Amino acid sequence: MIWLLPWLVWILSLMPLSTQIFVSVNTQRAEPLAYSASLSAIAQARVQDMVDNAYFGHYRPDRTLALQNYMSAEERHWNVAGENLARNNSTLPVVTAMLGFRSSPSHWANIVAPEYRQLGVGVISSGSTWYFALVFSD
Repeated sequence: MIWLLPWLVWILSLMPLSTQIFVSVNTQRAEPLAYSASLSAIAQARVQDMVDNAYFGHYRPDRTLALQNYMSAEERHWNVAGENLARNNSTLPVVTAMLGFRSSPSHWANIVAPEYRQLGVGVISSGSTWYFALVFSD
């Protein structure tokens, strides 16, 4: 069975980074999350906003909570939502992002939280830096 691991890593490496991190998150959960196109659009807007406005964090430079602003603009209502952000310049950006989430109790709590049912992923590169946004909701 161990001979499958290199093949699995190789197959995963052929997928877009957004798919790689989506699959990686779901392998850590008791119940997998469903892919959400609307949450992915929010997540993609989040990483684009961080690159365009030269910041990294849950709050925009004007000190507004960015995720709340984006989700409020949607016509759909979510009862619970969370966001994980990562930034790195690794040659293995998904692995590095997941290791960062694993070492942060609050980020890991979002990944395994049973109240979340959906996940959207945004990924963008700026120069050699990768930005990831994971948006979770019920």
